[in-house]
Amino acid sequence: MIPEVDIFVGNYTIIDQEVFELWIQGYAVGETVSVLQQRGELEAWGASLELVTSDTADHYRTFGMLEKLLVTPPKLAEEWTFQLEPALQKMVIQKYYEFDDIVIREIIGKKLSGRTRKDLDDVAEKTGVLLRSCRRQFDNVKRIFKQVDEMTGSVVTNIQASFLLPTHLAKKYAAIVFIINNRFETSKRKLNYLTCEDFCVCASQMMTSWTTAATTAPPGPPDTNHDDTDLDRDFLIELRDFKLLLDREKEHRNVTLSHLRGKIPDRMCSEVESNFKTYSRGIINIGCSLNNSRDLRDFFIDAVEKVVDPCRQARWKSAELQIFLQVYADAGSALDIMTKTSYPPLHLPSSESLEEKATTTCEGRGNGT
Repeated sequence: MIPEVDIFVGNYTIIDQEVFELWIQGYAVGETVSVLQQRGELEAWGASLELVTSDTADHYRTFGMLEKLLVTPPKLAEEWTFQLEPALQKMVIQKYYEFDDIVIREIIGKKLSGRTRKDLDDVAEKTGVLLRSCRRQFDNVKRIFKQVDEMTGSVVTNIQASFLLPTHLAKKYAAIVFIINNRFETSKRKLNYLTCEDFCVCASQMMTSWTTAATTAPPGPPDTNHDDTDLDRDFLIELRDFKLLLDREKEHRNVTLSHLRGKIPDRMCSEVESNFKTYSRGIINIGCSLNNSRDLRDFFIDAVEKVVDPCRQARWKSAELQIFLQVYADAGSALDIMTKTSYPPLHLPSSESLEEKATTTCEGRGNGT
């Protein structure tokens, strides 16, 4: 008896995007066929279950071979075995390196070790994402981190050059690399409500303002000798000078209040007047301790405890808090004890939520955090 063998012959590699998406999500062949059947694919194409199963299995074999190239995406363009159109190459690479925020949120607080990978069953159960997908996302983060860890210059540029990712995705990975590289504590219970996006927003602001690349780069082309994942230790030490503001707290408060009136509701002006010490000392104490490695790792914990929580309890609105932070920073910079040190003016970004606004007070270089 000659066994039946399914043979598929072709030139250009065909990628069924629907099947590829299910493979990316971690579905096995049988599970993918079930999903396609539920979506009515068999009726739409008039295909039998056996044919769809055989076709799906063939796609999975192709994807498995492609995966060996996707760990080093530039090789995909040079590979003759899998001839893909440029647009299709970009799609395959991007889909493979996309991730679920809820999965990465669980990963960034842990070491990228083999033991962590073995424990991804818990992540899969907690997030509802299939284990195969969790492993792919973990491996991608680890691979990118190892690749760019020893490289200098812009980490976004390095990621794009090494993995051919679109800018928006490269920026997300850059923020993740920054958080892992600096070993920020993100897994404490009090931080559970913060999302991966919250951490990435803060990380991006830190990379822009607090790193050696940000503080030493002259005008002109990007400085390739400095890394925007390495915090500028000299800058962090200089932040200790902001303790001088505590000696002029009353004056700082009065100047802040005089500029706030008319810009925010009277009730919030009264809130500032009553609790200025709480807000000001929380911000300044965080900034003054960042030169200590342990305190730096606890930055997000301190920011939540000393800045975010008081602001949430006072029911600050995002726009009001933005105005307060800008006026607070400008008022402190205007005091003679600060003008002597020639600190640059602050530019605080806009934000969509109170939590993001409070935690992104880290952006301005002179605001004490």
